[in-house]
Amino acid sequence: MMVTLRSYVEDRWVEGQGGLSTLVNPATEEPLARAGTSGIDFGKSLDHARTRGGPALRELTFAQRGELCRAWSKALHAARDELSEKAATALLGGMPILSKPATSTALVAHRVAEIGIPLLPKGSFGFLAGSTGDLLDRLGPQDVVAFTGSSQTANKLREQLSRRGARLNVEADSLNAAVLGPDVHPGSATWDLFVADVVRDMTQKTGQKCTAVRRIFATSAQKQEVRDALVERLSAVRVGDPARTEVTMGPVSTADQLRDVRAGIGRLAKEAEVVVGGDAPPKALAPDGKGYFVAPTLLVARDAQAARAIHEDEVFGPVATLCIAEADKLADLVRRGGGGLVCSAFSDDRDFLRKLVLAVAPYHGRIYLGSEKVAGQTFGPGTVLPQLVHGGPGHAGGGEELGGTRGMQLYSQRVALQGDRAILDAVAPMLAKQEA
Repeated sequence: MMVTLRSYVEDRWVEGQGGLSTLVNPATEEPLARAGTSGIDFGKSLDHARTRGGPALRELTFAQRGELCRAWSKALHAARDELSEKAATALLGGMPILSKPATSTALVAHRVAEIGIPLLPKGSFGFLAGSTGDLLDRLGPQDVVAFTGSSQTANKLREQLSRRGARLNVEADSLNAAVLGPDVHPGSATWDLFVADVVRDMTQKTGQKCTAVRRIFATSAQKQEVRDALVERLSAVRVGDPARTEVTMGPVSTADQLRDVRAGIGRLAKEAEVVVGGDAPPKALAPDGKGYFVAPTLLVARDAQAARAIHEDEVFGPVATLCIAEADKLADLVRRGGGGLVCSAFSDDRDFLRKLVLAVAPYHGRIYLGSEKVAGQTFGPGTVLPQLVHGGPGHAGGGEELGGTRGMQLYSQRVALQGDRAILDAVAPMLAKQEA
């Protein structure tokens, strides 16, 4: 029986009326569920969140809101075999949430909502299983939109929301770089860390994650050995239905994304040589002719300095390009990405790392330094930790989230209080306690 994903608005689950989209298993193309938001009054939904959810959250202290997040986290941890997610910063900031995941991949987000909603104050969390309808037209200067997606859609949102005064946080395209220092040689712990991190962050989630490695940088002296090591590891990846235990990489999420990835490989191939993978359908461990599969693909730039697409177009899949330059030119090539979420650098040469970090820091939200000392003790550049900034300038969207208390700034309004000290202490007693 086909499952219909319902939306949660005005403290009740609501099923869309007609025009439902079908969600499919990307490995087998079998229908899994339907979803849609037709029939929902978005004006009433927003008003309910603003008038009931917002005040309910702001009646709580930060510690009490933190306990809500802790309770939700524990509930998700109990279901960790099926889920992972984050929504803490908005709740901690006292802002109600109306969550709208991509319809084609809404199953996990729907389950997260089911688990969290019973733990939260009424009106503080809503869920849309389908399109946003006229929701954006109803936003105003007290509202925030946190968006993850393409830079093209982000630009449209900026134009639309700027007229209404709503705040916008964007996480968009990111040509994340992995840089191998000239001091690193095959067989060393740092070399092994580099190869493992690059391959994992190319293929994990089939490369469909914001922190995936898109560009790899090394010197001409390292070119052949880097190429051979990556080709060997990527060739060993087993593509297919992740329900099979021998499979190590599944499909991309939708048929449209598969077409986009193949077209992106074609654009990159005009500037680089495909050395493993490519845009041809791989022999996948799945039903013949079914599934949205693409092979892990490594290209080698013919001329990294002259290339444009390599440094401008993110192919949202298991695809990366190896770029070769002399050590003193690597930072210049990294910056060609125009701004990224994360840059990883692998070296034990402190002088090289110091110069590289100072050169690329203005273009990234986070820099990960891999070395012999952290080999075997780190989660790698693809893992975003809550205490670290997640976001990046320029091409990456210019947004910022996580990073401890910094993550709540988007959802907070700074205001200056001016008046008699005794009255100020009475109006804002917490400020007086902090000064003491």
